[in-house]
Amino acid sequence: MRKHLFRVGRLTLATTEEGMHQLAVAQWLRTQRVMFLHIPNGARRNVREGLLLKLLGLEAGAADILIFDSPPLRKEFKGLALEMKSLKGMLQATQRDWLYRLEEKGWLTAVCKGADAAIRTLIEMGYRKF
Repeated sequence: MRKHLFRVGRLTLATTEEGMHQLAVAQWLRTQRVMFLHIPNGARRNVREGLLLKLLGLEAGAADILIFDSPPLRKEFKGLALEMKSLKGMLQATQRDWLYRLEEKGWLTAVCKGADAAIRTLIEMGYRKF
């Protein structure tokens, strides 16, 4: 898996292609002042960290980005769960299951291949404020 480097101040950080797309979406959400968080399921961890996070509630397949503001143009939903994929990425069974379970709880869900697709989805749902 190829790593992509980017700078934050004096630091150089590395992430995946999917991570770069998520960074762009996170920046866009911040500019729109949308309440969201990222679920760090894809990060590599040692066995102890992985076990601790699992005991604390982290689950495989949870959506990458949870948006807690109801979609402005779809107020009947509690929030929006975005599963981000690289341009060639495929949805896994655990991810499909999580999205289905969120839909059962009244959430809107979307699978987006790349930042452009995700931001288009967010605009279509009415999240653009500025």
